[in-house]
Amino acid sequence: MPRLICAGLVLAFCSALLSGCAVPHAASVDASTAGLPQIIAHRGGTGDAPENTLEAIHLALEHHADAMWLTVQLSKDGVPVLYRPADLAALTDSSGPVLARTGAKPARMLLNEGCIDAPAEHTSAAFELHRTVTVVEKFTLGEGRSEVNATLWTPATVACFRQRPDVHLVAIAVNNADDYRAAACLGMDAVLSDSPVKMAAIRTGIRLPLRCAAGQATAD
Repeated sequence: MPRLICAGLVLAFCSALLSGCAVPHAASVDASTAGLPQIIAHRGGTGDAPENTLEAIHLALEHHADAMWLTVQLSKDGVPVLYRPADLAALTDSSGPVLARTGAKPARMLLNEGCIDAPAEHTSAAFELHRTVTVVEKFTLGEGRSEVNATLWTPATVACFRQRPDVHLVAIAVNNADDYRAAACLGMDAVLSDSPVKMAAIRTGIRLPLRCAAGQATAD
């Protein structure tokens, strides 16, 4: 049974969410994938089915996702709802807010400032593998803005975050073979993917041992 990673207010609800899912028992992942990053179904697998739905959850189970990232919010009367946007109008024919407040906490990471606030032991950290950021430069006569595709997980970042024991690292938005291979070479514990169907095939197709660039880890 995949682990559940919940983004939202009601964490206890997630632990029991799959107990009533009538799906065949998933076969064990091939031993040849041992040492490679696990596959986390993003919103249940939004690339394969509507996000945060039972259909997506069933498909993720069928295609051997190792874990699921689900968004849980409380309705006005306290009922747990698998839904991500703040307004129902985004994905339904209704409108209005679903979540009164978020349980998300801000995080700091390595951005050319040295290793600051490394995670405590026995915790997890997740960031995008790549992210488009806007760099603002101040000049005497104004400012300049540039869009930069930044790589957040690097060998230096991983080394910083793994200073303490039993820290689990997740690369978010890994949806192609090149990025999965890069995450594996970095030694990531898991990747957050939109399509467990696609990513499971990519993982199975990787030949070990990996050939990684200098400075990156190699899966055993």
